[in-house]
Amino acid sequence: MRFWRFLSLFSLITVAMVSSSSGSRSSDLLGPRAARPPAYDGSNYQELTLTYRARAGRPRSQQLLDRSATDPISESTQSRARPTSAGTLQPNSLCAKAERIVFSCLTKRSGVRSTGVSSKIVSPCASRDLDKERGYLQYRYGLPGKVELEFPSSRTGTQQMFQYTHYMRYQVDLTEINFTIDGYQYQIFDDYNGEEKPRISTEGVSVTAPGKPREVSFVCRSKAKADYSMLDEVLTREQ
Repeated sequence: MRFWRFLSLFSLITVAMVSSSSGSRSSDLLGPRAARPPAYDGSNYQELTLTYRARAGRPRSQQLLDRSATDPISESTQSRARPTSAGTLQPNSLCAKAERIVFSCLTKRSGVRSTGVSSKIVSPCASRDLDKERGYLQYRYGLPGKVELEFPSSRTGTQQMFQYTHYMRYQVDLTEINFTIDGYQYQIFDDYNGEEKPRISTEGVSVTAPGKPREVSFVCRSKAKADYSMLDEVLTREQ
């Protein structure tokens, strides 16, 4: 009987030693106890819940825009494009050699000093046979071999997804191509105003997020290659 009591006592001591050793190792892996977050005291439950719900309830495209304000024009999730071989593209564009370049340039964010973030190409591209009934028009954004966004993903009925505006008078020439992706309003612009002193010439793309009053603009680093000659007959004209 004494032997069994001794054996039971020895077993309890052994278990306690193993538990203590395991707890010590866990503490070493997690860091000093003082560095651990304090135990939940119930005081901030509502704040944490509201914060989580606010983040979780937002569209993925909006979350991505918040996390990457330097590059919002590629963050829509509707139309991801497959990688394109750089050898099949026209120079300084994302348009294939068999397509027509509607507009193309290398961009930088307006009003922001140059950073380590590489510039991206904006290229609306059209098929050679584009008219009201045939062909397609697509907006692409990214780099050769790594197109990050292509809209629309389908090449059917694309003419109904873009709007075109052109205004011209003496010393003024304003062109816009507008479209919407997941609630984000995109505007490709090509503006010249010789009435201003000095004269103003800007090209690029701007994006306005849902519910946001201000747009984010990316301007061309150099003169864009553009050909809008077919758009007036193909796309809906904005009034």
